[in-house]
Amino acid sequence: FHLRSVDRLRAQLWSVSRLQVVLQSVTAPFLVDQVLTSIAELVQYSVDADSVVLYQYFEDARRFATPPITRGYFLEPAAFKQQIRGDSALWALIKKSSIETCVDAPSHPVLAANPSAPTSKRFVAREKIRSVTILPLKSPVTSEAIGLLFVNFRQQRELDIAEVSALGALASTAALAILAARAHDEVLRGESRHTRELRAFAAPDRALMSGPERASSSDVLQMLIAEAVEVVDARFGAVFWPGLASGKYVIRASAGTVPGRLRNDDAIGASVVSTCSTAKRSFRVADIAASKIPGLTAIDANTASQLSVPIMDGPHVLGVIVLEHPDFAKFSEQDQTFIEVLAMQATVALQTLDLYNLLAWRVKPLRTLTLVATRIHEPDYDLETTLRMLL
Repeated sequence: FHLRSVDRLRAQLWSVSRLQVVLQSVTAPFLVDQVLTSIAELVQYSVDADSVVLYQYFEDARRFATPPITRGYFLEPAAFKQQIRGDSALWALIKKSSIETCVDAPSHPVLAANPSAPTSKRFVAREKIRSVTILPLKSPVTSEAIGLLFVNFRQQRELDIAEVSALGALASTAALAILAARAHDEVLRGESRHTRELRAFAAPDRALMSGPERASSSDVLQMLIAEAVEVVDARFGAVFWPGLASGKYVIRASAGTVPGRLRNDDAIGASVVSTCSTAKRSFRVADIAASKIPGLTAIDANTASQLSVPIMDGPHVLGVIVLEHPDFAKFSEQDQTFIEVLAMQATVALQTLDLYNLLAWRVKPLRTLTLVATRIHEPDYDLETTLRMLL
């Protein structure tokens, strides 16, 4: 027991000496994954844990970053590559406000059982964890949840006060590293997104400037959905539009990739358009499988979150923009506002295109008559040739 205490003290002293290096690394926010990996290593070594798992959490999008930062040995490491399910224990634990040490992890009401899927094993059972310490990562200013840190033991272990304090300090360092990285990314993303949004808003006009006589509604819609997918980082996007022959709402334009199975777009198109037409508004769904909104169905079988925005001409719904992603709660309020403005731009461009086509249809006979009149007055044509031109 005495030797174990000495070894533990040495580990803690080593962790403290390494902590200064980690703190200096926090000033380089673009290396946040390396910093968090170093912190996870310090956590594991300081309390001799079997494994450490660190999740980042994004409150505005209600999603966890996957895969998490991990250190140690795992029986099923491939499980971390899967998307976070809606019934995951993480959603309940992210609400915690203080450190929790659980000596008997298999009896923990949240960690051990999954009432909605009794046959599926949660992390504690899958990795044969006996004791666990859960450390919520919070913003020191707003107390906003930004992550979770799990310290796992395969033998029962009760941490002393000094060990809990050391873990708390490391968790605070991890939180600072995450906040610094996000502040850095927000500045870069703000500049980049602003530029991309301006370019996207001009997309319908670019389609028309290529030559109205050559442009079509399909060109406008294709350019629109390509820009929408890129700016909001959707996995797949489509525009449902009435078919030229059938009148049914089908996919007229699409962008992105479909990793799963593409469902019957005829049925989905009619359902999605009907829902948006009735409500006359957009729908942003964090988990489409759990959504209670009738009529909203995923195009891609692997979709978790969906954003549906109608393209409207006054009170009439012309079509619907549908964006999808396999992550839960992928789309933000900012994304929804951007797509709604882009849909307005598309409506203006389509109206301009229709007006041009109408004028071209009316002007064409006038051009023909002008040409005939000009040639009639030319002395080179006899009476018979002139009459043939009139016919």
